[in-house]
Amino acid sequence: MALLLAGCGLLGKPPKGGPEPVLLVVMDPLSKELACACVKGYAQRDYRKLAARLEKAVKQRVSIEFSDDLAETMAGVSSGREVIVAGDQSLVAYGAKKAGLKCHPV
Repeated sequence: MALLLAGCGLLGKPPKGGPEPVLLVVMDPLSKELACACVKGYAQRDYRKLAARLEKAVKQRVSIEFSDDLAETMAGVSSGREVIVAGDQSLVAYGAKKAGLKCHPV
């Protein structure tokens, strides 16, 4: 369900003042922030907990964004930044292709 965008230049130099946080882009329509009001309280996934767990696992800050359009979200992301995208594989692959990025499932 999650894809890592490798085309963002994962080996780029970190900016002064330390590395940028890993960006977790959530495209899951059943996340709390993106879910329709019609499913309130049902099957709403809490990706903030995943971000907190990732921070501990990789020992690096993780920022989170919720998005319906990956290409639009990635337009504002600097090259060299590590990005993890969680969502339906076909939706993420389409968004990555539209943005001109390479991705692979994890």
